[in-house]
Amino acid sequence: MTIAKRIIIINSLVVLTVSLSLGILAGKTAAGVLERTVESGMQDEAVLAAKLMSETIHSQLNVLQELANRARTQTMDFAVQKESLLPDIARLKADDFAIVYPNGQAPHLKGGEAPDLSSREYVQNALQGRQAVSDLIVGGAVSTPYPLINYVVPIIVNGTVEGALLARNNATVFSDVVKSVATRSGGYGYLVNSAGNIIAHPDKDKVMQGFSALEAAKRDDAYKTSAEALETILREKQGSLRHDIEGQRMLIGYVPVPDFDMILVVMTPEETILQDLDKLRNSLGIFILSFIGLGIGTAWVVARSIAKPVSDMALRFREISQGKGDLTQVIPVASRDEIGDLAHYFNLTVYSIKGMIVTVKGQAGLLKDLGHELSIAMAETAGSIKQITAHIQRIKERVICQSASVTETNAAMDQIRGNIDKLSRSVEDQTKSVEQSSSSIEEMLENINAVTQTLVKNTKNMLELTEASGIGRKSLQEVSEDLQDIGAESEGLQEINKVMENIASQTNLLSMNAAIEAAHAGETGKGFGVVAGEIRKLALSSSEQSKTISLILQRMKVSIEKINSSAKAVLNRFEAIDKGVRTVSDQETRILSAMEEQGAGSRHILETVGKLNDLTYQVKSGSAEMLNSSREVITECRNLKTITGEITDSMAEMASGAEQITFAVHQVNDLSVKNRDTINLLVQEVARFKVD
Repeated sequence: MTIAKRIIIINSLVVLTVSLSLGILAGKTAAGVLERTVESGMQDEAVLAAKLMSETIHSQLNVLQELANRARTQTMDFAVQKESLLPDIARLKADDFAIVYPNGQAPHLKGGEAPDLSSREYVQNALQGRQAVSDLIVGGAVSTPYPLINYVVPIIVNGTVEGALLARNNATVFSDVVKSVATRSGGYGYLVNSAGNIIAHPDKDKVMQGFSALEAAKRDDAYKTSAEALETILREKQGSLRHDIEGQRMLIGYVPVPDFDMILVVMTPEETILQDLDKLRNSLGIFILSFIGLGIGTAWVVARSIAKPVSDMALRFREISQGKGDLTQVIPVASRDEIGDLAHYFNLTVYSIKGMIVTVKGQAGLLKDLGHELSIAMAETAGSIKQITAHIQRIKERVICQSASVTETNAAMDQIRGNIDKLSRSVEDQTKSVEQSSSSIEEMLENINAVTQTLVKNTKNMLELTEASGIGRKSLQEVSEDLQDIGAESEGLQEINKVMENIASQTNLLSMNAAIEAAHAGETGKGFGVVAGEIRKLALSSSEQSKTISLILQRMKVSIEKINSSAKAVLNRFEAIDKGVRTVSDQETRILSAMEEQGAGSRHILETVGKLNDLTYQVKSGSAEMLNSSREVITECRNLKTITGEITDSMAEMASGAEQITFAVHQVNDLSVKNRDTINLLVQEVARFKVD
């Protein structure tokens, strides 16, 4: 077989073998890398989405906790709490708020219902001092076109849990977070609780139904594979798997939501990965076939260009070799064609080799000495490279530590920025509260002034009332004395009446005696008898009038005694009223003094609130500057992290390079030894050539 055919066959086999080997290796490697990249990407997406979900829930709970920490919320007075919290329902875009009391009763602020939630586990957690969230709420007593979830936080007063604040929110935000998971085409994500019920899903109907593949599989075998995958997810909590879901092979990644009993699941069809893999394999196949064709063509051209001159030169080289290194022989130039040119250039080559051999003989001795020096220098170089490698390794370890510190610093700065955001929102709330407090204190100060003016008028009225009470008591005393005098005079009238009764009795006796004497006188005494009758009538009339007057006087005496006792009672009451009026007057004076002091204190509080308002605005401005500064620091930390990562990679490359240099130095050292031996051999071999 000619050399041309051998060159073509050998090169073709080499190109074919290398191309196929590289294609198969590249295909397998690319497939593995692609699958691992997709799995890692899905896992990273699930982790990010789970963290985002956890932060979303914690953010809602923290905002609700701030409301629960308000002084008006901690009063546990529902009317005060309702007035304070109603504006926050619209501000926080909540569905409703409720105050949960220790017995589990939960009156709602807007809806008006007051269900008993004592059996709810999340409510019991809040009443024990822990923040909690409920499972998804769909249907039931509250019918909404969207799913609901309850956030609940404890209301703590002086270290004691007095109740809980519950917020009923739209849970579609969970589905929005799930939709933001950047899976590959055809993939999607969803959120399940520990029981396997769907909490968030791109399909809203499944969320509203509280769909569970475990329950659906009991009714329909089509969901059996989905239920098997869900059982694995609920059991392992975190990881990845391949499974048939409703007749389609899926790649699934799943992670738990931090701090909450939820699992985030992302999945993508395996055929999506296979499509990319088929594209890669087709591209590799086309490249390999092109490379094989190019290699065979190149081998054929090279073989044709080399084979003939080499075959001619082989004869001459065989003759030179049979001459045992005789370079004095030359090839005669018999023609002027390509063979002649080849012979001519072969002779020139022999002449050049002969000159080189002469030079090599002269330089072989120098090379021998240089080889010895090179061996010594390479040994020293190997030691230096070993020290450099050790220093690079220590620097690499320090750079890794620095990278970890930069990462921790970056995380700390992110947390600081979050705290500054919270501080800014708290300062804004405090500013509003201070403004409201200032307005309330001004109103209170005006009320205190009004009350003070009223108390001043009341003091004047009390003084007038005291004077009027004294005058009334004095007048009543005078009336009582007059009544006593009238009573005494009425007793004198009784005596006079008794005298009049005696006179009437005597007159009656006198008239009877006169009538008897007139009867004894006969006709002469008739006129005297008439007079005696009239006197008798007058006596009887006087007696009756005296009796009537006596009765009237007795009645008058009884009335005067009653009036006198009533006057004494009224007088005693006037004295009590006078004491009460004086007591009220003293209390009015003390109240007036207290209101004046309270007015002065309120004015001082108003001034202090004004200063506090100014300080609040200063704190707000400072927090804004701190927020801007923290953002700049976070940016610089991220740049530093990037630079540190680049330095770490560079140090790793330097360490790898240093190891390679060390290995190369050792190889060069070994080569220098071999070189020395080779030079010795070269001297011996060169001595075999005949050049003159």
